[in-house]
Amino acid sequence: MGILVIPILAVLGTIILGYFAARHGDFDEADNKQLAKLTMKYALPLSIFIGIWETPRGQLSQYGPLAFWILATMVVAFAIFFFYYRYGMKIEQSGSALLTLSVANASVPFIGSALLPIVFSAKVSAIIIGIYALFSNLITIPLALALVDKQSSIARKIVDTFKNPLVFAPFAAFFLSFLGIPVPAHAEIIFLAFGKAASGIALFSIGITLFTNRVVFNKLVAQTVVFHNIAIPGLLLAVMSLLNLPHDLIKMIVITMALPSPAMPVTIAIRYRIREATIASTQLISTIASAFTIYLFMLLV
Repeated sequence: MGILVIPILAVLGTIILGYFAARHGDFDEADNKQLAKLTMKYALPLSIFIGIWETPRGQLSQYGPLAFWILATMVVAFAIFFFYYRYGMKIEQSGSALLTLSVANASVPFIGSALLPIVFSAKVSAIIIGIYALFSNLITIPLALALVDKQSSIARKIVDTFKNPLVFAPFAAFFLSFLGIPVPAHAEIIFLAFGKAASGIALFSIGITLFTNRVVFNKLVAQTVVFHNIAIPGLLLAVMSLLNLPHDLIKMIVITMALPSPAMPVTIAIRYRIREATIASTQLISTIASAFTIYLFMLLV
């Protein structure tokens, strides 16, 4: 049990450090945006790139079931919860899209970069993050944006996503690995030196966000957090166990989907002025609650 407590305490400790750094006045919202840009555009893509590239081609081909379950979970969850919010809760289309994205997607590239390497190996974590980043940036995020911004087509948004380093990096790494091109002798050291910064910066940034944003708690926020943090990983654990799938696969999928709600819906909400307080509070409360829910699912699997 102790080995499960250590990663949770490490995550919470770094978040708390970021919170008090912001409270002390050392960092503000503008600084936080720069830290997020550093993580998402440079440190994390480099970490994913080298992690996938240095994985032998034969090993990569073994992750087909992982890719299938990640894709199926994201697509099915998006369809079900968009229908629920739009027609069950009678919420406007744009708000339904962002609430759905908050449920169906997880903070795999962000918080996953800090937690997954502790639970799994660095290489396995890079593959999980790379696959997840590809699917989320190619499917669910463009779809949500199309539902929010009706003036731009899904096709246009998919084309734009290829400019995102989190899409380009895993694509390039998978390509190099399948070609059998070896990693240059000193390249791994260079990539890892910067890539390892991703997890710490990501968690520190969440602490700053907790201090600089006003948090609201209502029925909509509560049920969205429950859907994301408990319902989806719990249902996955039940279904995959009933199908008698390999334990390692169940663990990778359940822990990955148990990661907190992503930051992307918050970014979109602020840009288009759509339920900003609700979406931001969902992400923040989901992050706090995940310290307990992830621990619970780590015990269950």
